[in-house]
Amino acid sequence: MPDDAVTPQAPQADETPAPETPAPETHAPETHAPEMITGVPGTFTDPDARTQSGTDIPGPGRRGADLRRRASASVHRAAAPFRRAGIGARDASARAGRSAARATRAATAAVHSRIPGTRKGRVLLAGGAAAVVAAVVAGGVAVDAALDRQNLAAAPGGVLALDGELQESWSVAVDGALEIRLVRMPGGVVAAVGRDAVLGLDAASGETLWTVERASAECGPLPVARAERAEEAERLVCVAPAATEDGPLTVTVIGQDGVEATREVEAAAVVRPAADGGLFVVHRTGTPPDPVQPTPEPETDAEGNVVALRGTVEDGWDLSVRMEDAASGEVRWERSLPFEPADLAAGGSCIEYDGATGGPTLALDGALTAFSSPTVVAVAGCGAAGIFTPEGEPIEESPPEAFVLAGGSYYSEGGLSYTSFAGASLPGSRIPLVDGGYVRIDGTIVDEDGTASTPGGVVLDPLTTDGSAPRFMLLNQPSRLVAVDDDGDGRWSSELPTNHLVARTANLAVLLDLRGRLVGVDLRSGEELWATEPELLAVGGWTAVEQVVTEAFTDGSTVLLATPPRPGEPGLRLLAVDLDSGDVTWELKQETPYTQLLAVDGNLVQVTQQGVVGLAPPAR
Repeated sequence: MPDDAVTPQAPQADETPAPETPAPETHAPETHAPEMITGVPGTFTDPDARTQSGTDIPGPGRRGADLRRRASASVHRAAAPFRRAGIGARDASARAGRSAARATRAATAAVHSRIPGTRKGRVLLAGGAAAVVAAVVAGGVAVDAALDRQNLAAAPGGVLALDGELQESWSVAVDGALEIRLVRMPGGVVAAVGRDAVLGLDAASGETLWTVERASAECGPLPVARAERAEEAERLVCVAPAATEDGPLTVTVIGQDGVEATREVEAAAVVRPAADGGLFVVHRTGTPPDPVQPTPEPETDAEGNVVALRGTVEDGWDLSVRMEDAASGEVRWERSLPFEPADLAAGGSCIEYDGATGGPTLALDGALTAFSSPTVVAVAGCGAAGIFTPEGEPIEESPPEAFVLAGGSYYSEGGLSYTSFAGASLPGSRIPLVDGGYVRIDGTIVDEDGTASTPGGVVLDPLTTDGSAPRFMLLNQPSRLVAVDDDGDGRWSSELPTNHLVARTANLAVLLDLRGRLVGVDLRSGEELWATEPELLAVGGWTAVEQVVTEAFTDGSTVLLATPPRPGEPGLRLLAVDLDSGDVTWELKQETPYTQLLAVDGNLVQVTQQGVVGLAPPAR
């Protein structure tokens, strides 16, 4: 059972002075007069656009800045005639505000256009960034730093501070801790889905906000792909088994404040938690299959044991699938999956294996294979299968003749085809990208608006970003690295041999090359700015980024790499690398076996053998 007591741990400075290294440059948030605010960081159309500070933050700068200046001046100009007419200050302010409202709305719209047009950008607007911007126009409050922090906190692997060796800032003890899965939720809440309960923890302080007993319930959907881990789950759904053989299932919907709804549902062939507070429900339909099927032809080994069945199943169940609102039961969408003759040689759900002999047997009413993640739901039975987005869009399977992405593969299991790429395997032929949209196994890239392009290379998906909009898309083509813009036009190319993008900021890409070096590349020109020695990340001869770097995080100045231990060493290595120079600024060796690290609203949270902890640099 979870121990709700939080143990705050104030970080202490090391007693032994460390070798002096240059401290990362920091800037206190500035307060600007309205006319001084030149832009919202994180988007661009003009690669040469610069903010006043000289930082390359591209964007359609003049229109938004001019509108803000106009709106600010309008407040003062509009009030003047009312004051001259002897109208009181309160009425003058009110009328002036109404007079300036049109300019304010226009300026806010301009700012909207400069916040990244991805799902994360829309989350920032919904979360109050637009209101902050409107207040800036009327009252002259600085937003550049605030929006920088919001973009960073919402980014995959975005951490607000990595300027010192991390220490435990809080801890929560949990039984069976190594089984915990962490899920980002809104409001800086991290859900720790454990063996016995789901805990809602404040990611900054470790305070236990709520506890939902789990027992044997399935709770999810749990993220699988990198892009899924980076997204916030508005709700989790737990499905508890029936207390009696014919009894109903119990469904519990959990939001950032705890339990939102509980209801009982009829048992079905499959009931799975799904994204956006959904419930994926599958029933067998149609007439029962003919029990008299052509006798499968057994395939035996040298000792006469049946190891496979050959033949075709001619009759079987249809399937009906639907997505319900888990709280209300309202049907969001429904689809039919008709039976089609199934080749036993392909395996799948037509075959089960005898528990005593291990041999295959025909199973027309066998268990269904089901899958659910934040971006995919899927089910397969004997002769009937389907893969869908949570919104009900069918997802194509991975065809055997498909061109396979470099570092990717596809395979079949339980009647479903899976695509494996960038350390994740999902049913179907697509993997979501951290900047939105997805990549197909044939190399086609589809953005969030549904626009498809085939840029002629393998897209490099970053492990972490600082929340800025991507300047260019990086592609791995034979023997070279290529940067392309939104129109698919090449902007530069390099002969750097790499398949892996570890981190990306507004102007820098950190790549892992085929020699095991980290390389910092200027995104504007493709120039190599620095490179580490291969020995820094040498881990038993591994070369795949998922083996050498298991996780990465950034605060925009430093990239933090979680790597396996060197041969003969226990635990996990955390390496902090300065983005300007490529120097290692600090290194931490943990004895705890690696489980999970997750950035939640700019805070770093880790699962350990004892429970869940927060990691932060020493207080300054």
